[in-house]
Amino acid sequence: PHLVHVLSQRGHKISMLNRGRREPSLFEDDYKNVEHIEGDRTLPTAYDNLKGKTWDVVIETSGQQLPWTQNAVKALRGQVGRWQYVSSTGVFLPYNTVEIPEDGPTPLKDDPPQQQLSYGVMKALSEVEARNGFGDRGVIVRPNYIVGPGDPTDRLTYWPVRIAQGGEVLVPGRKTDFVQYTDVRDLAEWWVRLLETGTGGTFNSTGPYPKQTLEQFVAPLLRPLLDL
Repeated sequence: PHLVHVLSQRGHKISMLNRGRREPSLFEDDYKNVEHIEGDRTLPTAYDNLKGKTWDVVIETSGQQLPWTQNAVKALRGQVGRWQYVSSTGVFLPYNTVEIPEDGPTPLKDDPPQQQLSYGVMKALSEVEARNGFGDRGVIVRPNYIVGPGDPTDRLTYWPVRIAQGGEVLVPGRKTDFVQYTDVRDLAEWWVRLLETGTGGTFNSTGPYPKQTLEQFVAPLLRPLLDL
């Protein structure tokens, strides 16, 4: 929804490919001018309704299985100009460090092998498909934990809610451990700007900046309670 909102606000014409099973929960007015194209990526007919159409850009947000990415690239390679694949910092799993460069090694197979590809390997292999299909016309963005309006998880919101309840709160790790998360609104604006400016390459999309420790993350949540 945030990508649709940013694209709408910036005057872009938008098409969406999805199964059409849910109504938008945010920015409903923005969807009035969106072309809705039905397609189920688990079926051989997924891209039948896209035949004969062309787009300047594709933003691939639902590459949750390697065959989906492979089939999408194959079906649309001749119909689009640029391709933005939303990957994940999970391509670096298991990561136990900081300052990982965009060109850092990403495992392309599971060790030991798994019947179903692990999430990180699946994303890394999907990146390869996107690069092979679009070359310099491809953009890879790797968010970590995405938070903000519409987030269905409690990965971030748990902390202010729990701390507001008072009492002892168990916090994992060490005070000096770093935390990373990014507001979906910032990501959406940046990802669209990458496409508008013709910027290519691979980017680790993480925040906040400057770096934040676990203690720095928790402290502002405690301060209102300490002032009571």
